[in-house]
Amino acid sequence: MHAIEWAWLDRLVACELFVYEMPVAPFRKIEDFWRSTQTVTPIRVAPVGPLLAKHRDAGISCDSSSTCSHCGTT
Repeated sequence: MHAIEWAWLDRLVACELFVYEMPVAPFRKIEDFWRSTQTVTPIRVAPVGPLLAKHRDAGISCDSSSTCSHCGTT
């Protein structure tokens, strides 16, 4: 289950999230992070799709006390 304040729900529903596929070569692990010292152009940028629907499809509970009007889960 994920928790979110109701005041943020509309923002979650409206979120346009994208995945960036990056080339591996320019990145080096420095401490706990992967970093590049040069500008990197993504190989691919793709929309993830409706974020709340992704949560629903993954079986993540939206609201345990009532039906969520945005995704239809209980």
